[in-house]
Amino acid sequence: IIGRMVSTECILDEKKKHKQESKYNQLLLELLETERKYVQDLEEVCSAYLPLAQDPSERSSLNLDQPRLATCGTRRLHSCPHINQSYNQHTGESAPPVDRRQIREMLGNIEDIKDYHKNVILPKMENAFGNSALMRTLFHSEQNKLCIKYGRYCINTKNSCTILEDNLHFFSLYQTNRGLQLRVDAQLIKPVQRITRYHMFLSDLSKTSTDLGDIDSSEDYSAALNSILSVVDHTNTMMWIGNMKNCSLNLCGQ
Repeated sequence: IIGRMVSTECILDEKKKHKQESKYNQLLLELLETERKYVQDLEEVCSAYLPLAQDPSERSSLNLDQPRLATCGTRRLHSCPHINQSYNQHTGESAPPVDRRQIREMLGNIEDIKDYHKNVILPKMENAFGNSALMRTLFHSEQNKLCIKYGRYCINTKNSCTILEDNLHFFSLYQTNRGLQLRVDAQLIKPVQRITRYHMFLSDLSKTSTDLGDIDSSEDYSAALNSILSVVDHTNTMMWIGNMKNCSLNLCGQ
């Protein structure tokens, strides 16, 4: 009887271990796949909205697709005075274009963040996949840059929201005419959400490693988490500063 009990306990322990290993591997896969999706999302918002911030004389060299629904009565969009004018093809409703400087201010340094993640964070994360020590090094070595780039982005949040709210009609029509799935505000919140997701992934990876008895990996992910928590603290402070009335700091430029 005792032998059977021991055998049963061993089977249960193996099942529990297998479950934790599966969870660990799934967390790593989700961390990497969501990073790839994040880069893709940033590329989409930059592709859709950055051309509106360009000087009109430079737009011809950009790949700015014509809105698939954009017509104004019998006139084509490209014959209208402003290339970034938005129209409703059914009602003829239109919204005046937003000043390109305001577009740039609304987007802040999102293009810089996109390039940084595409060229630095994602390649390093792919290289660190399954190696907790490399993942620890990744977030520790990039902590200062993450603070700077996301701090600049977060200090501009209130200003960005104000520009968006003041021109909501334009962006609503532009979204429809371009066939964009998400509103621009849902796209611009993604950088803030990404930092929070790092927190979640690293915390879960550290806990799961502990459950597996892998103390070294748990400490590595815990150290990486501490680096991200420092970034979170900094971005929260920058967002608070940006929300201050009459804040004179202007760090949104690229």
